[in-house]
Amino acid sequence: MTLKRKLSLLKRMGWRNNITYMKNYIEEHFTNKENIVEGKEYFDLIEPEQKGKYIKFKHVICKDNFTMSVQASGGAYCHPRITCMNSNYFIYDELEIGYPNRKETLLLEYAEDKKNPKQTVYAYVPLELINKVIHKHGGLKMGKDIS
Repeated sequence: MTLKRKLSLLKRMGWRNNITYMKNYIEEHFTNKENIVEGKEYFDLIEPEQKGKYIKFKHVICKDNFTMSVQASGGAYCHPRITCMNSNYFIYDELEIGYPNRKETLLLEYAEDKKNPKQTVYAYVPLELINKVIHKHGGLKMGKDIS
């Protein structure tokens, strides 16, 4: 089954988590190739060529300087657990967060180690919640805003 057909099927099943009341900061971050730290050569390839590949994204930096790693790929705690990165679409409804620079209470229930919230991974965090956290911290710093 082709990726296009899989995406169409998932959408018909109501799988995609669309956020209409708030900007989708994560989709904006993940569809921009410039935010990739490792694996740029796999971005925009068709699905069979991305299978088993790992793409690592830069940390998300918010306008109040709150930072966190947000990742999605076949090796991350995300849903779906595949590598499917493209500049034209975003398919993830849960993503992995790691190592925020300060404690964020909205995320604590997903922490692997709740006693060390700055030194842990947060598994299968809903996209909507991640966007709420970014919104709470003023939105994303973009381009020239990042120092």
